[in-house]
Amino acid sequence: MRIGFHVLSETGHIQPTLALATELEKRGHRICYIGKGDLLRQMLPQSYEVIEEFRPAPNTGFAGALHAVVKSMQEQNFGGLLIDGHCNFRDPVLTLSAGIPTVGYNTSLPPFADRVVPPFTSDLPPATDWWSRWRVFTAWTVRGILNRIGCLVLPHYRFYLRALKNALRKLNMMSHRIDFAALHVPTVARMPYLVFCPSEFDFPRNNLENIFYVGANIQTQRNEPAFPWDRLSVERRLIYCSLGTQVGRVPWASRFFEQVCAAVTARKDWQLVVHAGDLCDPLKEVMKSENRVTIVRTAPQLSLLARAAAAVTHGGLGTVKECIWHRVPMLVAPYGHDQPGNAARVVYHGLGTTIKGRRATAAQIQVALAAMLDNTFHSMQLAYFSKRFRENQGMTTAADLLETWFEDRQAKRTGGIFRG
Repeated sequence: MRIGFHVLSETGHIQPTLALATELEKRGHRICYIGKGDLLRQMLPQSYEVIEEFRPAPNTGFAGALHAVVKSMQEQNFGGLLIDGHCNFRDPVLTLSAGIPTVGYNTSLPPFADRVVPPFTSDLPPATDWWSRWRVFTAWTVRGILNRIGCLVLPHYRFYLRALKNALRKLNMMSHRIDFAALHVPTVARMPYLVFCPSEFDFPRNNLENIFYVGANIQTQRNEPAFPWDRLSVERRLIYCSLGTQVGRVPWASRFFEQVCAAVTARKDWQLVVHAGDLCDPLKEVMKSENRVTIVRTAPQLSLLARAAAAVTHGGLGTVKECIWHRVPMLVAPYGHDQPGNAARVVYHGLGTTIKGRRATAAQIQVALAAMLDNTFHSMQLAYFSKRFRENQGMTTAADLLETWFEDRQAKRTGGIFRG
C-alpha cells in the first residue's frame, strides 16, 4: 500500500513521524512525504518518496484550484494519507473530495474541545471544581467564536468550509460534526486522530472519541550533528539550554540566553551547552571568555540530554518528551503555541517548573535550577514517566490501526474518513 504523510515542513513536525514511517515500511508499505522538498530530503531516508506540496496553478480561482489539486491527489493513488493537524484545514477537504482514506495526527497534544482539559495554548490546569470548569469552558468558547468569525471574514476559509460541508454531504458523512472550537482551524470532529505522545503526559480527558495516543515516537538511533565533547567536564553538572529550532521567532531569546549563561557561570560546579540556532554567533561574542559555556548552532540533543542534569527549554513537545526519556528535570520558559500547555503538564506531573522567559533574571534562573537539581520528587516522577515512555509500544499499535482503517476504507470504496 502507498501511504502518504502530509507534513508541516518543520523539523519538529517531521521528526515525530519517522518512527511510524519506519514501522510501516518494515511491513512492506511504500512511504511518501508531501511537503517542502528540500528539508524533507535532508531528513528522510532515500527509500522514501518526496512530493512537493500540492499547489494549483495561479489565477485559477478557488473552485478551479480545489478541482485541480483534487485531481492531482487522485492521480497519486494513495492507499491512505496522514495529515498533520497543523496544516491548513483545506487539506482534509482535499482528501475527502479525492476519496482518499484519511487520518489526522498531531505532533502536539489533542486540539479538540474537552470539558475538563483547557486548550493547549493555555497554561490553565485541568478542571477540578466549578470555577476551573468555567475557565476551561470560557477558553474553548472564545476559541470557537474566533474560528467562526474567521470563517465568516476570511474568503479562503469561507470557501473551504463550504467545500468541506459539501464533501461530507456527498460521502454521506454528515454525522461527522465540524469542530469550530478545535485549535488552529475548524476540523472534522470524528476524524481518527493519532497523538504522538503517551497518554500519561496529557491531562485526564473527558472525551477520547477517535483520539489515539501512540507513544513517544523518539527516534533514538537518528544521526546527530558533531559536537566538541572535549569541552565538557565529567566533574561538573551539565545544564542544557534550547529554545527549539524556531528560536528566531522568540523576541526575548537573546536576552534569555545571556541570563541563563550568567546563572550557570555563577556556579563553579555547573557547565552549560546552549543550542542557539541563528543566535549562535552574537551569543558567542558576548560569552567568548567563558570556557564553561559551549554555544552551538545545532546540537546533538539526545546525546546531550543523556548526560544532562537539567534542561532549560521552551517547552516544545519533542524536547519535553526527550527530557522525560532521559529523566532530565525541566525549567520551561514557554513562548507560544502549545508550549504553555506543555509547561502546565510538566508542573502538574512534577517533572520540572516554569519561568517567565521574557522577564527572567540570572538570579531567578539559578535558584530555579538549584531547586530542581536537588528535588527528590522530580527524580521519582521522571523515573516513573521515563519507564512508561520506554515501555509504550505505540508504533506497533499505530501501524495496526492504520492498516485496519485504510484497508477498511478501500474495501468499502466510499473514500474519506473511517467510521468505526
